[in-house]
Amino acid sequence: MQGVERWILMRLRHYKFDSIDAVNETITPLLAQLNNKPFQKLPGCRASVFAQIDAPALRALPMPIWELAVFKTVKVHIDSHISFEGHH
Repeated sequence: MQGVERWILMRLRHYKFDSIDAVNETITPLLAQLNNKPFQKLPGCRASVFAQIDAPALRALPMPIWELAVFKTVKVHIDSHISFEGHH
């Protein structure tokens, strides 16, 4: 990741941007260029490795099953019970 960050920032070091949208518009083609740049010692590029290995393994995130939780500080009675909203 640090290599990606440095590669892109090196190309942007002389630019001045007025908005985050301008930064994003400038970074998008650079990121595409970097992803298609061939590896030095391995066959392929970042994009081809993603397409072969990572993309087939991606699945949709499961719908989260959640329940409402209410936390309250209570005192334990002498009989080792607690009371919460009328329940013991």
